[in-house]
This record gives sequence, C-alpha cells and structure tokens, in this order.
Amino acid sequence: MAEALAVVLQPWNRRFYISTGIPFDAEHFADIQALLDGHHRALRSYRRRSIESLIGDEQGEIEAIFDDFDRLLGPPGAAKGLHVLAPRFFPLWDRPIASKGASIWFGKRGTNSSLYWRWILRMQRECEKLGGEAVWGPGLLKRLDEFYYCRFTLEVM
Repeated sequence: MAEALAVVLQPWNRRFYISTGIPFDAEHFADIQALLDGHHRALRSYRRRSIESLIGDEQGEIEAIFDDFDRLLGPPGAAKGLHVLAPRFFPLWDRPIASKGASIWFGKRGTNSSLYWRWILRMQRECEKLGGEAVWGPGLLKRLDEFYYCRFTLEVM
C-alpha cells in the first residue's frame, strides 16, 4: 500500500516536496509505511464506507489520523493520501479550494485537522443535497472535487 501511495504522491504532491525540500527517499518512504501501519485498522474500515455514513463521534479519530498525515505530507498531501486510501470517504482538498471555496487557510503542518473536519462535513452536506451515491454512484466525492478544482483552482466557472 505504501508503494502505491508513494507513486501517487510523488507527482500529485510535488509542490509540497519542492517547497519543503523534503526528499522522497527511502527514509520518507519508511515514514509513509509507518504512518499506514499505525492507522491500518481505521483506514481499512473507512475504505469500505462512503462519506454519507460519517457520524459526529468519529471526529476525534479522523482528526488524529489527519494530523499524522498532515505532519508528514502537508495538508493537501494528507487529504490526497487519505482520498487515495478511502476514495468514497475522504474528500480531496487543496489550497485554492480551501481558501477560495471555504475561506480556510492552512496552518502549520499537523494543525489542520479541525479545518479538514469542517471540510468533510461540508462535503457530506453537498453529497446529501445532490442525492448521494444512490443518484451519482461511488464517484460522487471525486466529481465534487473536479467541480471545485475547475471553479477555484482553474477558475473556469
């Protein structure tokens, strides 16, 4: 799993690696593996679920997982990594979408989990308004991300 995530993160989170100077080397790969090992059980359970099944008492666990990913990968990398691991449950999130779409500005790495929690709740509401996966199928979160990406990152809408 760590290899698959690494293959996706190297190009998809390239800006993070360039701006921080963190090399994507064997040590970083081992850190990703340790991160996945530490949250294996929870991530496996989220992988089988959609965002529609989210309940409020999961906030603490989700924020703890996000903080750990955020410390290692930065906020967009954390969201991207979690989305790859559980694509129907964890929404994608990047700087333009967070700032322009939700008036959220990232803090230091490891301090953004409450902001991501707010984003998850917003995406859950958006999914519900659209009729959920019953109407749109299992790719609904990715479709919403594509919409927000076009609107706030590319600014074409």
